[in-house]
Amino acid sequence: MFGTYRYILANMVVFGHHWPIYFGQWNWNGHYAVFSFYVISGYLMSLVLNERYWLMPRGIWRYFLNRALRIYPPYWVAVLCSILLLLLVPDAVKSINLHVSMPDPWDQWLKNITILGLKPGIGTIRFRLVPITWSLHVELCFYIMMAFGLARSRYTAIPWFLASVAYTAWIVYHDWSFPLRYGPLPAASLAFSTGCMLYFLRLNRKLPAWPSVVVGLLFVGGSLGGATLWGDVHGSGFYVQFFLGACLVYLLSHVDGKALPKALAGADRLLGDLSYPVFLFHFHVGTLIVFAAGIGGWDVGPGGRPHSYVMLPLSLTFSTIAAYLVHRAVEVPVEKIRSIVRD
Repeated sequence: MFGTYRYILANMVVFGHHWPIYFGQWNWNGHYAVFSFYVISGYLMSLVLNERYWLMPRGIWRYFLNRALRIYPPYWVAVLCSILLLLLVPDAVKSINLHVSMPDPWDQWLKNITILGLKPGIGTIRFRLVPITWSLHVELCFYIMMAFGLARSRYTAIPWFLASVAYTAWIVYHDWSFPLRYGPLPAASLAFSTGCMLYFLRLNRKLPAWPSVVVGLLFVGGSLGGATLWGDVHGSGFYVQFFLGACLVYLLSHVDGKALPKALAGADRLLGDLSYPVFLFHFHVGTLIVFAAGIGGWDVGPGGRPHSYVMLPLSLTFSTIAAYLVHRAVEVPVEKIRSIVRD
């Protein structure tokens, strides 16, 4: 029952990236969404490892193959699209993200193909063909570490979680900058370990859907009104939203999807399927919107971006359309292979 939630999180990232800077960049929405994605991943990877792959012959390798089939095919399409945009409309690319450029030297090409190594930080940011790749690097690193022991049982999950909480408390106490509390692997460990703990703390019963709706509305409201509600959106606000997002994951994990109307359950699955392509391709969609604005003589602000009342709804709409096309053309055929791997 995480599909709709994941789709909302993906569009929060779009909101954070494509609300033009001269209107006040609401980038905290994307930051809240990424950490919430991490919690979901921590929960789901713990679930599939403990209830499927560790029980199968050669289960770990099936797990890695399944994760690769999920992450890489649409990502490689995104890489190809970035290369085409850099060749055809480089000015529009720079208008959306100044740091996107052709990788150089050769080892940066290898990192862009494998994702691993494109870690957060200024040193690697100008080599990424897909801007959000750093978060996929973080995801892949934790997929590996969880498979090789972190998510093995509550006896590994509890020390991992406590160490992550202690580390977070230490860096907050010493007033580390937000990028250091958000991007690196040790900082992201809080979210993944929380998701893992939520798996081991599950109840053996189902819960009604309405608590999830209430907490979900609180989470979305807190994200949109972060500057007014929390004041320090990257301080106390960030951790309040992280707590709300974790609560929502826990509640959703207890909702019985089979009890929902068939149409509603199907819509939830579809939205979940679209979340990753939205996350990957909103950069490309934004670039094409800026290019259209340039050749169409639209009313634009600094950098050639249309004003927010045009840029944001177009980005949200066409990112979903692009995601659906990628899902049908790439993910649906690959899913047939993934189902064989799972079996």
